[in-house]
Amino acid sequence: MTDFNIPAFDRDHLALTCGDDIDFQREVIADFLSHLDSRLEEIATAVASLDPAAVRHAAHALKGASASLGAPALAEASARLESLGRERELDGATAGLQRVRYEATRLREALAGSPRDRAA
Repeated sequence: MTDFNIPAFDRDHLALTCGDDIDFQREVIADFLSHLDSRLEEIATAVASLDPAAVRHAAHALKGASASLGAPALAEASARLESLGRERELDGATAGLQRVRYEATRLREALAGSPRDRAA
């Protein structure tokens, strides 16, 4: 279930983290996006292999990177998946992975829709 009250991207958080330097913000966004597909693939592989420790580890990494960027919806979805891995309860992992992918898409769309971040 998706909570649309959680924003895909929080520009104010990124500004607090990076300051008002737009070029630096773009660099941070570009770095995050350059690793996003490989992080998603790592999670998908862990879910497919039914490896709780790998699910926890991969989801934890994406959660931290998302939270640092200011992507609270993706961080929250990743945290839920991380919790499934920690609890060694992977029955909901496929649905959790779908939600993580959905939130990653929402984030990409939010970033692409922002004129300041189109160059990122």
